[in-house]
Amino acid sequence: MRRLETDQKKNIRNIMVLNQNKEKYMKKRIISTALAGVMALSLAACGSSSAPETAAASSAKASSAAAASSSEKSKKEYSMTYIMVRRDEFNSSLESAAKEAAAELGVNLTTQDANSDSSKQLQYIESAANAGEDAVLVGIVDVSTGRECIEAAGDMPIVFINNPLEDNGILEEYDNAVLVASNESEAGQYQGEFLADYFKSQGKTDINYIMICGLNGYTNTIRRT
Repeated sequence: MRRLETDQKKNIRNIMVLNQNKEKYMKKRIISTALAGVMALSLAACGSSSAPETAAASSAKASSAAAASSSEKSKKEYSMTYIMVRRDEFNSSLESAAKEAAAELGVNLTTQDANSDSSKQLQYIESAANAGEDAVLVGIVDVSTGRECIEAAGDMPIVFINNPLEDNGILEEYDNAVLVASNESEAGQYQGEFLADYFKSQGKTDINYIMICGLNGYTNTIRRT
C-alpha cells in the first residue's frame, strides 16, 4: 500500500513538473505576443489609417507583428515598461519571461512593482508616458481601473497582460489599448478534466476535495473556478 502511495506521489509530481514547464512556455508566449503587439502598435501609430485593435492579439497576428518588428529593429530601438501587480512568485516568473522575450526581440525593458497599489500603478504609467516610452505593459492591480490606466497612458500604447479588465469592451474605444491573456474559463475546464481523468484512472469516482482559490474578486480566479 505504501509503495502504491509512493508511485502515485511520483506520478503527481511528474505531472506537476510537466505542467510547470507548459506554464512557463505559455507565460513566455503571452509576453512575446504582448511585446510584438505593442511594437506593431507603435509602427501603426506612425501611419495614418490603421484600424484600431479591439481584442486580444491572436497567434497569427503575433507572428506577423514579430516579423515586422524584426525588420524595423535596425531602424528603431524600442523602450518599454512592464508594471506587474506585485513581485510574488507567479509575477516574478512573468517578469523573467518578459525580460527573456524582450532580449530576444531587442527591446529595452524596464520593470516596476506596483505592490498591489493601483494608485502607484497609475503613477508608473504616467511616468512611462512622460519619459517617452514606446509602450507600457500592465498586469492590472484593480480590474475596475482599466479606463484610468488607458487615460494615464495618453497616446502611448498600453497592453494589459494576463488579467482581463472588469469590462473588456472599453478597449474598443481606444486605438492604443489591447489585452493579451489566456482563456481562463478554458483553463479551469482543462484543470477539471485533468483531475477527473486522473481519479478515473485510479478507479475513484467519489472524491472529497478542498478547492483553494486565488485572490478574491480577480476575474482570473472567478473564471478558472
